[in-house]
Amino acid sequence: MDGAAPQRRQDCVGTVLAFPARTGGVMTLPPASRVAELLKARFPASDIDVMQESDILRIEVRYRNASSLFAVIGDERSLLLVALGASPEPSSSIPLSNERGRVTAGCGETSPDGMPRPCTSLALCVASDLVSQAVWAAQLARTLLEVPLPRRWAHVQGVAGQARSLAPILGGDAELLEASAWLHDIGYSLDLVDTGFHPLDGARYLRDGEHADRALCSLVAYHSCAIIEAEERGLAAELSAEFESPDARLADALAYCDMTTTPAGNVVSVNDRISEIAERYGPHSVVTRFIRKAEPSLISSVLRTNQRLCLAH
Repeated sequence: MDGAAPQRRQDCVGTVLAFPARTGGVMTLPPASRVAELLKARFPASDIDVMQESDILRIEVRYRNASSLFAVIGDERSLLLVALGASPEPSSSIPLSNERGRVTAGCGETSPDGMPRPCTSLALCVASDLVSQAVWAAQLARTLLEVPLPRRWAHVQGVAGQARSLAPILGGDAELLEASAWLHDIGYSLDLVDTGFHPLDGARYLRDGEHADRALCSLVAYHSCAIIEAEERGLAAELSAEFESPDARLADALAYCDMTTTPAGNVVSVNDRISEIAERYGPHSVVTRFIRKAEPSLISSVLRTNQRLCLAH
């Protein structure tokens, strides 16, 4: 709460790319040692390992910043393919394997619900030709919340679970919503506190410290009618000047996830959730004033999302 700028985290993150080294029994890629030499010359700032495993060539690239990996993975993928003499197009005949959630750089295995277990490297993997934004978000949220704020971490896990349940109505935005669910409360982390208003502090960190997608930053900044609380705190002008309003359907969906999840991560009705927040903060809190003003809008968001779910089944 001292207003100090959040420190950028220096966790090591990585991506694993897997290429078939043989086609029809014939080697189609250079030996692993030659590939490593090419890539290290091309990417001197990255720590690269290349391993030959039977007919698969595995390339592991490690970075010092999670956002660097996510922001440039598309370009890096193309450059890696070019370095190997392959087509940079996503439709390349040398496909990436589905490595989501696999063990890399010292990570533990994934848990039964698909959530990556704790790891010191924050390793990220390539799923088809994309980095999983939700996996990155889950690991970042875990790092910021699990130990210092375990109750907040429990809530976030529940919100992410609700987000996954909305996949049938979100199409290509399902990954973005799940990522925003994991990250919506990271502004509570003591490492990130600046204004003391967690939607704004969290969104600023994602934008400035992680160079995250604009749509993701907007969802975090405005989640669950945050603009109404920003008005109560005198921060509405800052929030609206720095972040554009998110897609209304996704804003509804994130509010649904947040407002139907208890602090312990359990599913609850929106009315009970709002009552619990007001009771927890007390009648004189800015949060209570906000939640009562936002109540009609929050309930409407939940109802609209429920209607979309009903129409999808």
